[in-house]
Amino acid sequence: MAKLTGGIFGQVSGQLGGLVYYCLGKTQYIRRLPAKSTKAPTEKQLFRQNGFKLVSALVKPLAELLKMHFAGSWYSTTMKLNLKEALVAEGAEAKIDYSKVRLSKGKLTGIYILESILLEPGQLFVKWQSFRYRTRGNEVAVMLMYCPDGNRWHSAITNYSVEDGMGGMVIPRYMLGKELHGYIYFLDQKSRAVSDTWYLGAFNK
Repeated sequence: MAKLTGGIFGQVSGQLGGLVYYCLGKTQYIRRLPAKSTKAPTEKQLFRQNGFKLVSALVKPLAELLKMHFAGSWYSTTMKLNLKEALVAEGAEAKIDYSKVRLSKGKLTGIYILESILLEPGQLFVKWQSFRYRTRGNEVAVMLMYCPDGNRWHSAITNYSVEDGMGGMVIPRYMLGKELHGYIYFLDQKSRAVSDTWYLGAFNK
């Protein structure tokens, strides 16, 4: 529906038939609506569409956490990282390679994962060794567990530093016994600088 402002001789805005009326400043513009495509989408187009939906659904539950280090660009930055790194194709079907999911990007520190195990009853234990580290005293481990069943995340900003070399978190009951994927990165609580993300492995798969 188009809207007329300023009386019969005023400006028109909105849609009328196959035309769209809009104003920039005092200038009136008209453009045609794009014609709907009658062609079936290609495999590449389907992959992009399905992949975008998958990655968007994956990262959106982590909005508040990701805003801490990506700020206002958290969505576009995380989408770009994972569309490039974590999305894989099987024909036209898009799937996520959970081992390549990235939730951070930075050079705060570097670590080797020495051990990551799920202990009973639902305790994640991680042991690491740092190889690139400049201590400021503000860096803590952020641990995350993802459950594909229900698209659920559990995360914790822990008190474990890079120097500790080990740490863990409790896994919620609703995740126990289900396929899980673990991740860790380090966050400087003052500057909001981060490390890259490390994959801790698949559990109960």
